Amino acid sequence: ALALSPAFERDGTIALTTRDGRVHVSDDRGTTWLDIETEGFGNGIAFSPDYERDGTLWVATFPEGLLVSTDRGASFAPVPGVPSLNLTDVVAAPDWPASRDLFVSSLQDGVFR
Repeated sequence: ALALSPAFERDGTIALTTRDGRVHVSDDRGTTWLDIETEGFGNGIAFSPDYERDGTLWVATFPEGLLVSTDRGASFAPVPGVPSLNLTDVVAAPDWPASRDLFVSSLQDGVFR
């Protein structure tokens, strides 16, 4: 999965997940990459709509569940309360963080909010 920061034109940030359990983040339009090892397969990735200020991104994985980074992708931790299912994608509502609405899809059990 691949995602561009909502402020890509200004910050040049790209993030992608790979099937080997890695997340790659670039803040220079893909010239160089920070390579972060996580557990599980990364199936989906999303930036916070307020990424410029909060530095938050999420990764939907299998079997680790939903991972979050609040330090611009330098590290990731599991999101408490989200089942460790085969998560396939993650999307933040456009008015995040005001709404706190985050949607996660799973292969077996539909969509979680």
